[in-house]
Amino acid sequence: MKRVRTWVDMVSDSSRVVVAASENVTVWSTPRSLARGVKMSSPFTIRPFDPTSERELNHLCVFSMMTLWESRPELRVDPDSIQDFGFEAHRKLYIAGAAQPNAKCLIALDSEAKIVGHSVVVVRHQDSQPYGYFWSRYVVPQHRRQGLARTFLKEALRFFQSQSAAWAEVHVHVENTPLRRLFESEGFSVADRRTDRWTYLVLRKDLV
Repeated sequence: MKRVRTWVDMVSDSSRVVVAASENVTVWSTPRSLARGVKMSSPFTIRPFDPTSERELNHLCVFSMMTLWESRPELRVDPDSIQDFGFEAHRKLYIAGAAQPNAKCLIALDSEAKIVGHSVVVVRHQDSQPYGYFWSRYVVPQHRRQGLARTFLKEALRFFQSQSAAWAEVHVHVENTPLRRLFESEGFSVADRRTDRWTYLVLRKDLV
């Protein structure tokens, strides 16, 4: 019987990522780039993603795929059938998005300058009104519950407000209770429930 490849198989098989285990994927960063970042009370630095760095780009692709694998059980069945969520698809999205002024991609580095998380947000338009959309986020397991995801969220809200966004919106899988609680603790509420390839909740927060 044919073995069904898992989402982790797809990440591990990538020719651009040597090791998919997040704790073993490291990135080198110059002191100058760290100086431009946001220093937190915890040993993390948050700064913009460098689109010229292959290793940072690879991290974002892997982290995005791991986010999907963790938060969408539907993708664990046969990810080969959903090619638009593969490594190359993510790579193309990040390369294109890096050049867009309405998008912001942040990475978090630990005290050893290893990438331990990312946040990707974008300003979209609906009925000519700009709104902020949380596109992707991930924090490696060993660095969770240390305020990093909340810091990403607040940085995103500041960006949305600087872009005159009328509201902020995030789509959360119906089974992703921790993420839903995080956003609700920052003033988001459920605005809709939708079913496409999976069932998710639309959470919104007015910014004006």
